[in-house]
Parts: sequence; C-alpha cells; structure tokens
Amino acid sequence: MSSDKSGRIHASGRQLTIAIATVLASGQATEVRAQTALEEVRVTARKREEKLQDVPESIQAISQSTIERAGLQELEDYSRFVPSMSYTAQAPGANKLIFRGVADTDRSFYSDTSAAIYLDEQPLTQPTQTPEPRLVDIERIEALSGPQGTLYGGSAQSGTLRIITNKPDLTQLQIITDSTIKQGSDSDLSHDFSAVVNVPLIADELAIRLVGFSAKDGGFIDNVLGDSPGGTFDNSGVAAKDQNGEGEYLGGRATMRWLPSDDWTVTAGVVFQDFEGSGNQDHEPGNVGTLNNVRFLNEKREDTWTQVGLTLEADLGFADLVSATTYFTRDVSYQLDNTVYLTYLHLRNIYVNYAATNYAFGPDPVGLGWWQDQKTERFSQEFRLSKEGPKWSWLAGVFFESFDDNWEFRSRMDDFESTNAWLDYWQPYYDAQPGASENTFYRINNHTQIEQYAAFGELTYQLDDQWSFIVGGRWFSAERDRHFRLSQPADVVLQDENPVKTTDDFAKKASVRYRFDDQRMMYALYSEGYRNGGENIVRQGAVLPR
Repeated sequence: MSSDKSGRIHASGRQLTIAIATVLASGQATEVRAQTALEEVRVTARKREEKLQDVPESIQAISQSTIERAGLQELEDYSRFVPSMSYTAQAPGANKLIFRGVADTDRSFYSDTSAAIYLDEQPLTQPTQTPEPRLVDIERIEALSGPQGTLYGGSAQSGTLRIITNKPDLTQLQIITDSTIKQGSDSDLSHDFSAVVNVPLIADELAIRLVGFSAKDGGFIDNVLGDSPGGTFDNSGVAAKDQNGEGEYLGGRATMRWLPSDDWTVTAGVVFQDFEGSGNQDHEPGNVGTLNNVRFLNEKREDTWTQVGLTLEADLGFADLVSATTYFTRDVSYQLDNTVYLTYLHLRNIYVNYAATNYAFGPDPVGLGWWQDQKTERFSQEFRLSKEGPKWSWLAGVFFESFDDNWEFRSRMDDFESTNAWLDYWQPYYDAQPGASENTFYRINNHTQIEQYAAFGELTYQLDDQWSFIVGGRWFSAERDRHFRLSQPADVVLQDENPVKTTDDFAKKASVRYRFDDQRMMYALYSEGYRNGGENIVRQGAVLPR
C-alpha cells in the first residue's frame, strides 16, 4: 500500500474500500441511463449547445459517467484527466489553477490568476483561493485551454474550467444514494455519503432536484517529533499521525426548473458547501521524510461558501435569450504554524540585526504562526442573444460583475507582550499599551473592490459542408479599488496605499475550420485573453529603531 504526495491512495492488497450505490426511480430510469451513456458528448463551452467534435477549439470534456466511474471528487482528482491543466495547492480551497503552464506565481494574494473557474454561469476565480466544489451530481466538466478572453473575460488568459451541475428532470422521480468508505496503510479512514432526489411536481412543467453530501478525507501526512530551531523546546504536544486529516465536507444543492410556456425556461438554485480541516498538504521529504513534517502549532482551515443563481432562457423568435444572475459569498479563515520561518527570517534578522540584541524576542519564541480571515462577495449578471442558421450564426451579450474581497492577515506569537521586543522597544519608543497587540507583530489589511463591464460577440459563417469561419471580440472595462494597509504593533503603519486603476481594452478572436468528414477536422485559431490590471503591492521592510 502506498500514497503519493497528494494523498490519493494507490490500490493494493491492504487497502479496504467499501462502496454502496442505490438507485430508485421510475421504470424508464435504467433505459434512460443506458441511452445517455451511448450518446455523443455535447458541450456548452461556446455558450450554445453543440457536439464536442464540432468545436474548433482545444476543449476537453469529462462526462458524468467518467466522474462517477473514476471517483473524481475535487480538483486534485480531475486535473489528471486534462493534460494542459495543472494546479498548486496548500489545502482544499487554497489553490491556483494553471493552464498551459502560464502563471505569474504559484501563491499570490495580490495578483489575479491567469485561469478562470466557473460553476455553471458564475465565475468563482480568486487569487490563490479558488473554491473547490465537491463533485456530487455533476453533469460534466469542461476544460478550455486558453486564451478564452472573448466569451469568458478576465482571468481566462490561459484557460477556463467549467463545472456543470445536473438540472432537474421534469419527467421522472429519481432517488440516488452513494456511500464510500476507504482506509489505506498511509492514510486515515475516509468516507463519502451523498443523496440526490429529483421530484417532478407538475409533469413536464415543474421539478426540483435536491442534493446533499457529507465527506471526510483522511489525513496522510504525519507531524513527527522535532525540536525548535534553537533546541529549547519540541513539538511533543502537537505531534501526531495524519495531522492533515479531519478534512470534513458538508454541503448541498437545491435547484428548481419551471417551464411556464413552450418558449420559456426558468432555473433557480442555491449551492452551499462547508469545509473544516486540520493541517495542510506541505511536507518535508528532504528533511524529515516523505509525507512527514514538523509543526509546533495546531493548524486548521475553515471555508464556507454559498452561491445563488437564477437563469432565464427564452425563444424570442428572432433569437434565443439567456439571462444569468448569480450571487456568491464566502468566508475563509485559517491558522498555520510558521515557527521555523519566522524565527530565522523575521525575528532574528529584523529584530537582532536591525534593532540590536536587547530588542530581540529572546530564545525560540513559542506559538509563531500565520492567521487569516477573509470575506468575499460576488455578483454577476449576463444577458446574451444567439441565433443558429444554415449559413450565419451569431452570439452577442453584455456582462457586469461586482467583486468585493476583504481580508486580514496576521503574524503572531504567544505572549508577545512579555518579550524583550515589546518591553524594550515597542513600549518605550511607541508608547504601546498592554492588550493592544493581540499578540500580533505584523498585520495586513487588504480590501479590494472590482467593477467590470463587458460587451462581447461571435459570428460564424458556414461557407459549405467543409469550410466555416469565425470572428469574435470582447470589449471590457474594469475598475479596481484596492486599499492595502501594513502595520506593526502600536499601530505603526509601514504602508497605507489606496491605488485605483481602470483598465479597458478589446480582445479579439478569429478561427477557420475545414471538415474532412463527420469524424475529422482541421482548424486554425487566433485568440486573446487578459487578466484584470492593477497596482502590484510591494511589501516594505520593518520599522527601524528611532
């Protein structure tokens, strides 16, 4: 039995896995599922439904049957199925998506990412904090290698990942349950329970679909016994096996679909997901062994988000209309041990070298770590019209998004106000009062607000059965208002910046396709993408003694 760095358990004789699946539905359910498995793959990557093999772009689709058969649950799992896509991760929901190897950095809280992720109609992209919807009752995943800037806008510079959920079925009752329990020699016990209920309330007119799940991903990285950098204490109080365990998910989805007439479809839904976990996925194979690390502080992460969406689809005669309204809110908090890094870099270099030895914290401070609390709200509205014809096909739309992200980051230590740094430096020089520090010696407050407007379109001309030509474009204007504040104890401000930046431009796209037959085609594609602009925040050094 073995486990790789990511924690996926490789099968062997010592692995124990128990899976139970139940399906209760109408008499046609088995027949419908069998027919669906044989149908061609259809995607909506270009914001209209079409066969995958007809799309003259680099798109890879992972179907529901593949998701279920391979047991795909999170980004780590399905990234293996997309050769052009990779990611970096510190914990679930703390990752960065990368297409074609294009990325500014693997971990940055300041700059927008180059790859976008969508849940149905809403972009969810966040710098280094991309949410990870659990793959329960998912219709398909579409991976679009970039640039994808004309139809998907900002952060689609290198590519776009789309997660498409199953919508209510108006024709049949369905009850689907799935249970999995697994254990490996290098990992703790894991389980995954889910249930889906689809109920037609009015035949062929109104239905609801309810999804619920509970899961635990067992840990696989051990916190082994080790000494502090100066050897004055050890981590015996927190050392444990599988310290990145207790990753527990709880979530669900409720969706309603209503057909008030033959020409209108209304889909409304809410998605909720909560994650609580301990530890993270970092380990130190060169220092303390594969799948091992040394931590002196209990680590944890909490991540809760909710998405609400309303989609209207209508046949207006001259064109098809889609209106997509979405709202997303998220709360993230975490605490990470950083004893070794902060001791050597921050405490010793800054306070010993710059502030003289009598201002140092003293021997090996305890309880050094990073804390962050983050609140995000996001609203988006898109209207688009499209028309398919034998010669000419077109799509046009407008888009608006409001993004508000507010986070506070703190570096802290236990009993900071009893250290020499506080008593001999911050109190006499800055008149720091007891209780004012909250044991924090380094604090960042960042509040970013973005408003983005865009208009986009795409035109297709079908010359004959073999040749077709596509042109498209997207005009966008995005204003970023960022307030960045960096401070130290006694409210000593190192930086207080409020840059406001407006970026507007036009992204272009052109494609030509030649079809040999129903199974083969050749195409050439030119496309552009972009990330939202803005000021790069450069953190300054420490305050020197006066």
